[in-house]
Amino acid sequence: MSTTTDKQTQKNWNYYLLLEQKFLETRNYVEFREENSNTSSNGFGLLIMAIGAELDNFLKDFCEIPDNERKESNMGKYKDYLIKNYSEIKQETITVLDSEMNNLSPFENLEDGTLSWWKAYNNVKHDRNTHFLDANLTNTITILSALYLLEMKMFKKNYEAATDKEKIWDCPLNKSKLFTLKNWEFKCTSGSDLVVVKTGTANVSSAVPTKQ
Repeated sequence: MSTTTDKQTQKNWNYYLLLEQKFLETRNYVEFREENSNTSSNGFGLLIMAIGAELDNFLKDFCEIPDNERKESNMGKYKDYLIKNYSEIKQETITVLDSEMNNLSPFENLEDGTLSWWKAYNNVKHDRNTHFLDANLTNTITILSALYLLEMKMFKKNYEAATDKEKIWDCPLNKSKLFTLKNWEFKCTSGSDLVVVKTGTANVSSAVPTKQ
């Protein structure tokens, strides 16, 4: 197994980590607790717009939208792709680390109508003053968790598509400081200075750079 990860996927993940760090900094002002779930701020609004824009771009790649359709793509098209190819995403649960927030299932209502955090993103994007209350803790952490889950799926997607000779890692080089997935198994375990690749009964550790 080669000691490599898909370069574009890792670049996307590095950008995710930047967004995550910006969100973690808001904890200096609003503790991540359920009783603060409706707390709104301009800072949350700024993050929702940045995360939503990245999620829209990421979904174009993840859902394999052709170049000539990318400008017209929307959440309806993304949902159709996810329902058809990743229906299990509705049940997947994300744990918020070191927090009293409840577990998150950002796509649990995928087939039932508008995803509330995506609606909040569009509300804040197009009419922030009218929809200021949508720029709250819950919508921010949930849209970030949706991006996190899809990023993890992209690592696995690339891993499964690679040939044995070109096999790549199915996890990022740097793990999230905010989220973890319940009941997920990876072929490798990411760390700050190494990645442990599980091959049969043995673990092979490879030192890798953590800065891209």
